[in-house]
Amino acid sequence: MGRCYRLTKTITQEEGERAVKEITEKHSEAEVQISVDQSELTVRTEEENYYRVLTDALNIFDRIRPGCELSFVRFS
Repeated sequence: MGRCYRLTKTITQEEGERAVKEITEKHSEAEVQISVDQSELTVRTEEENYYRVLTDALNIFDRIRPGCELSFVRFS
């Protein structure tokens, strides 16, 4: 089961692709996707890995777009 998170700031497609690439390079065990409109991130990984993956994802998005946070939306 995956988890979906809404980004609190608007990002470009290039920024979204860069973030997903950085996350998956650091966490090869995780499946990470960003929505077509770049507003939602979906993460699938083992339960014990979510904390590490999401902590790094949050830091990556904040670096790419300062102030960008992730807000849980739903399980997928």
